[in-house]
Amino acid sequence: EFFQIEFSVSADGILNAVAEFIELVIQDARTHDHAATVVDLFQIFRGRVVQRQAGRSHSKPDVARHDLQRLGLGHELFRVKVFEEHPIIGKPVQCTGIVTRPFQQALGEKDESFVVNKIDTIRIFAPNGNSIDFKFKNADWIIDRIAFDQYLADRAKKAGAEYFTENHFLNFSKNNGNLSLTIKDIKNNKEIIHDTGILIGADGPQSNVAKSAGIYGNRKFFFGVQPVMKMENNNIIEVYPAKTGFCWITPMNAHTVKAGIAAEEQANQQLKEFMLHRFGPNYKENLLETEGGLVPVFNPGQKVQKENVYLVGDASTAAKATTAGGIIQALISANSVSEAIIEKKSYQKLWQKNLGKEMRMSLFMRRMLNKFKDNDYNNIVEWLKKPRARKILENYSRDYPSQFAMKLMLAEPRLLTYARYLI
Repeated sequence: EFFQIEFSVSADGILNAVAEFIELVIQDARTHDHAATVVDLFQIFRGRVVQRQAGRSHSKPDVARHDLQRLGLGHELFRVKVFEEHPIIGKPVQCTGIVTRPFQQALGEKDESFVVNKIDTIRIFAPNGNSIDFKFKNADWIIDRIAFDQYLADRAKKAGAEYFTENHFLNFSKNNGNLSLTIKDIKNNKEIIHDTGILIGADGPQSNVAKSAGIYGNRKFFFGVQPVMKMENNNIIEVYPAKTGFCWITPMNAHTVKAGIAAEEQANQQLKEFMLHRFGPNYKENLLETEGGLVPVFNPGQKVQKENVYLVGDASTAAKATTAGGIIQALISANSVSEAIIEKKSYQKLWQKNLGKEMRMSLFMRRMLNKFKDNDYNNIVEWLKKPRARKILENYSRDYPSQFAMKLMLAEPRLLTYARYLI
């Protein structure tokens, strides 16, 4: 039977649906020297679409074998077309690019070609000027988001994907059991219709796929603004509390940093105050460029599947409410939706199983932090200097707070006093 799948991915979704799903399925299919069913995919990268035409094709044994026998799909071949909203994959940049160790497992490949820095120390400041350093057991990676997005695109191309830039997803409608997608060809200023069977939306926090499917839900956002600055530094990440968010300085190299803010309110005003405080009144003299964008605040009630339409990454609000990070969560979403489609499982249940617990805990922590006053932050920084508490935070990934939260409470029981902020 002819069958089509469509993927929609934003810059925040980072082409992960194609990279993960195709690598999982296509590579194995191409090792078989016989006819294979061609299944079509769509991917929208914030207006980027990957389309696959259904049909029959002879596979080629030129791609490394990927064992799919356990999935029962070892003979299927996927041919992909990617419709990219922007002229260049990976631009504009809307991310700092910090990832913790679990990123390597979620990615599924050992590759550091897109890594521009490794940082093992983070310094957290209190409003009173005190600070605490945490030296991580496993260094954070700082990745170049343009290089990383293009790495994933190259990975997809090697699996057979074709790319078409300056194409933007608008909406879809149902048509005799299928979905008719409307794509705007920006370069030629015309609309194109594509029919498909399945649509996966990873088209960012304001997902058009979610809106078209009627599962957008009740969303809140961090407003992120990130100046890239010339600054000599000692390769330490700096974090400062802000109202409904936080500010940061992340070294990209010894001479350049990304400084910024993610906050639910008054982001621009708070950033201006931070820049004046940290860099001085002439900070604009060292300004190289400014990046920015929205980051979704996790919605525990978010619907991520409606019939044959799925949401992944930022489109599903899968970003940590504590740090506004979402790269690892996007990759986990992609793996989950792949499993759901291939093995005919409920994606909603897989999404909750693989992401729900950690995301909820991060949300609880954010709700608590949003009620903090200056003295609360001052206390936290002082209390976490306790060796046992510090060691716990240095040895566990902040992407998995459930692994260390109870240990931290036992190490520093005074933290329990802030449970009142969860009410």
